Amino acid sequence: MGKDYFSFFATGGTFYGDNLECFNIGDTGIILLDEFLDKIYSTKNDTEEDVQKRNKDIVYICQENFGSNKCRSNYKSIFRNTGSADAYGSLTGEKAALEHIDYYNFSLLSAKYIIAFSKGYKDILENKSNLEELLIKEKKIKPKTEGTIICYKRQ
Repeated sequence: MGKDYFSFFATGGTFYGDNLECFNIGDTGIILLDEFLDKIYSTKNDTEEDVQKRNKDIVYICQENFGSNKCRSNYKSIFRNTGSADAYGSLTGEKAALEHIDYYNFSLLSAKYIIAFSKGYKDILENKSNLEELLIKEKKIKPKTEGTIICYKRQ
């Protein structure tokens, strides 16, 4: 990576009859829940898949504060949109990012709820009482870090 490009993670999809064709890159995702709020399908999160391996490398790469521009730039040059076994994807405008987009085709036959989200909502969505607050009681839950959520209820 010659430059430290701005980047973003993304998720999206399209309904085709009783199927959802979707994609994600980075720490965004889609989960499908049944009427009992049990998870049927979910996309993977490639920023967390190998995070433990990358954390060891952060200590080596960033002997200073990880928040420093130099450290973050070095880290991204090794792991973002690269061929590294521990790489993660992020949309930067670089062609290499396309290799990190994951595509899915989920059956919606037993799905009642489809949720698209970014990182801030990941932990919230792993808790069934939070799901009840969001989906049944339709209450807002604010994540600890920034995040976006879109919930769709099938009839």
